[in-house]
Amino acid sequence: MTEALIRHTRERPISSRAASFDSYVLDRRTPLVRYATLLTGSRVDAEDVVQEVLIRLYPRWDRVLATAGDADAYVRRAVVNDVISWRRRWSTRNIRPVPAEHLPDRPTPTADEHEADQRIWSTISALPARQRAAIVLHYYDDADDETIAALLGCRLATVRSLISRGLGRVRACVRR
Repeated sequence: MTEALIRHTRERPISSRAASFDSYVLDRRTPLVRYATLLTGSRVDAEDVVQEVLIRLYPRWDRVLATAGDADAYVRRAVVNDVISWRRRWSTRNIRPVPAEHLPDRPTPTADEHEADQRIWSTISALPARQRAAIVLHYYDDADDETIAALLGCRLATVRSLISRGLGRVRACVRR
C-alpha cells in the first residue's frame, strides 16, 4: 500500500501554478517573515501572518501573477492588510491577563545602549497599525510615498501625516 502511494505521488505531475508558487515561497518566505516581524513586533505572529497570506493566495496564484505586475508587491500589500486586520481581530478577541507566577524570572537588560533601543521599539510597537506600517515601509522597505499610499490604500497626504506623527512619537521617546 505504501509503495503504491509513493509511486502515485512520484508519477503525478506538478502543476505550473504549484511549481511557481513553491519557487516564490522558497525564495521570498524569509524576507516576508522579516518584513512582517517589523509590522507585528513578534516573529511568531509574523510567521502566522505570512502563512495565512500565502494560504489565501495559493488558489489565486495564477491570477496574482497575471494581473499584478509585481507579485512581490502584491504579497507585501496582502501582508500589510492582514497585519492591520489581524491587529483588529486580536485586540477584540485575545486579551488574556497572565498571572504573575507564570511570568519568567528574567531580569530586563539595564545597559544604556539597550534601554534606548527598547524604548524606541516599544514606542514603535505601540503605534497604530497604519502608522507603524507607513514607517516600516518608508524606512525598512525604502518605499517612496506613492508606493506606500498604494499599499495602504490612502492618499499621499495621509502617508506623510502617518509618517510624521509616528516619527513625532518616536522622537519624543528618544528625548526622554
